[in-house]
Amino acid sequence: MPDLTIRTLGQETVLLDGLEPEWRADSARTLLFYLLGHPDGLPHGTIVQALWNPEPGGASIACLRVAVCRLRAALGDPGSVVTDRQRYRLALPVLERADTFQFTRDLHLARRGPPRQRIAAYGRALAHYAGDHLPLEQGEWAQPLRAQLCGDAAQAGLELSILLGQDGQPGAALEALAAALRRDPLISERWHQDLMIGLAAQDRYAAVEHYRRYVRYLRAEVGDTPMRETTALAQRIKDGLPPGTARAPGDGSAFAVPAIASASVSLPNPVPERWGRA
Repeated sequence: MPDLTIRTLGQETVLLDGLEPEWRADSARTLLFYLLGHPDGLPHGTIVQALWNPEPGGASIACLRVAVCRLRAALGDPGSVVTDRQRYRLALPVLERADTFQFTRDLHLARRGPPRQRIAAYGRALAHYAGDHLPLEQGEWAQPLRAQLCGDAAQAGLELSILLGQDGQPGAALEALAAALRRDPLISERWHQDLMIGLAAQDRYAAVEHYRRYVRYLRAEVGDTPMRETTALAQRIKDGLPPGTARAPGDGSAFAVPAIASASVSLPNPVPERWGRA
């Protein structure tokens, strides 16, 4: 197969030997992107219904067959789309050229092995994740995989932050946590509290600004407000008071700030609890 590059994370790019393939019809390109999310393949009826939502009948199956022929021609390889008992899937050499495949592969590698090896694998995986899957595609068929990959990237960022903290890299751990929360702000609110505590140890203005962004997001997207504990934590940081004790994962020192002797609201000390285990 010619040199193939498929990028769907944060962009929608397909290059064959450095050039855009000759699709001849949008249906071929759409079929490629759809099958990327189903590496084990799908029955022809499922594909037709998802992409074209047609009336039942032989014409719809013919439409799929034409799209398959055009996709094979565009990729310059008759074996690029495999047909097996009325199921269609992309051949492995095609899947391997996609950033979604590479992202998922490195996530799998990151879930086992020595800590430094896992950190490297998470870093490679997140380097592939440049943004939402197929950001310009409005079809409903793209939404499940888009949501899944975004969630996977956010979770990977959390796990990477834990490992970095345990490895004595608190600055990098904070950056990984902040990136995870940007990808999915609705992850458990305690992670936002973690980030605020960590930021406050370096720059309380940054901690307060994160809180304000979080408040705006909750109001705009879900019509909600932060928990009382989060608001109380933000107020203490704004007032220049110690937010709590947030120890660096692993050695208990890098995020150390004075403990709160008394407070009207019990503030969390979640960083050492959760960042102490991956």
